[in-house]
Amino acid sequence: MDLPTQTSRNSCNPQADHFCTSSRLRHDTIAALSSSQKTNRAGDSLASKGEEMSTEVAFDVPSFINSRRTGITQYGIVLLCGLVMFLDGFDTQAISYMVPSIAKEWGLTKQLLGPIFSSALTGLMVGYLLVSPFSDRFGHRKLVIISTFAFALLTFATIFATNVTGLIALRFLTGIALGSVVPSAIALTTEFSPARLRATFVLVIYAGFSLGFVAAGAVAAGLPPSMAGDRCCGSVRPRPWSSRSWRCCSCRSRWIS
Repeated sequence: MDLPTQTSRNSCNPQADHFCTSSRLRHDTIAALSSSQKTNRAGDSLASKGEEMSTEVAFDVPSFINSRRTGITQYGIVLLCGLVMFLDGFDTQAISYMVPSIAKEWGLTKQLLGPIFSSALTGLMVGYLLVSPFSDRFGHRKLVIISTFAFALLTFATIFATNVTGLIALRFLTGIALGSVVPSAIALTTEFSPARLRATFVLVIYAGFSLGFVAAGAVAAGLPPSMAGDRCCGSVRPRPWSSRSWRCCSCRSRWIS
């Protein structure tokens, strides 16, 4: 009686094994699909985060400036750069009105007047070519501020020159500072200007340079000949304007945000 029962049970075992094997295969397939879906979701999440990070890194500042209305900070920067250009033009031209009085007082010959006139122009060339490229490393704002302070102090020191050699040396150093400030002032203006007003703002600050030439002649004409040399050097002092430009330009990130 027990033998048939045992035989029937053994005959069912292959079917049971096949059923168990199929269940395991289905379970493994479902687990693999679930793991694949999780991997794809993680990849999509990382891809979206990568796109967000690339979007943040590739923020287009010029397009952002062009899309906004021109603010008071931008006009203030243009005004300050125009004042720096005004001082540059004034200082460059002032020596033309100083030299006749200096030559009369010191008894200089005409041959010595040439180096005095050309020393500042030579310094301008050196400042344009050798000093202004440092703005790419240290920034346009810092170079404008440092150069403005430098030519203010050197111009004031010219009053105390007692011989031709000292006067030529001071004018040469002043020319270097004058030459280094112009490219950075123009670059700083274009950096903060929208494309629609960029050319206009550059023309405005260059008008300041020409007005400096005119102002130097007006100041020299309104002074007695004996005072023309000293007063042309000390009549305009750029240092307070330099500190204002430092404070104004330091808020660049404030108005952009």
